[in-house]
Amino acid sequence: MSSLVKLWYTDAFVTVHPGALQQRLEQLTSINEQVFIDTYKLYSQTEIGLWLNDIAMPTLIMTGEYAKGSGADVAKHLSDIVEGSKLIIFKEMKNGILTEIPDRVAKELDAFYRTAHNTVASPL
Repeated sequence: MSSLVKLWYTDAFVTVHPGALQQRLEQLTSINEQVFIDTYKLYSQTEIGLWLNDIAMPTLIMTGEYAKGSGADVAKHLSDIVEGSKLIIFKEMKNGILTEIPDRVAKELDAFYRTAHNTVASPL
């Protein structure tokens, strides 16, 4: 588990929010072990590449620049396959973008939704 810790948040975030790392560890250790194993077993056996080019709707792909497993290289690859997708790579971020920069993620989601659905801006 300790090898995963450095994948989640930037050092600056952990310094300012020291409880975030502990909270994330508690979340992970509270997951039922068999559910965790079964989920990752399914994840490792699932091949999404076969149907990515069938996606025919607005698609937003976001990740942190230094995220592992689903980082910038993977996101770029997905964006190349999914025609018309929008790619956002948050500079200097890791895997924990939903915790570390939720306002930026929400802003991008809102802008993407408004663009894809031609709606008026929300009060975010």
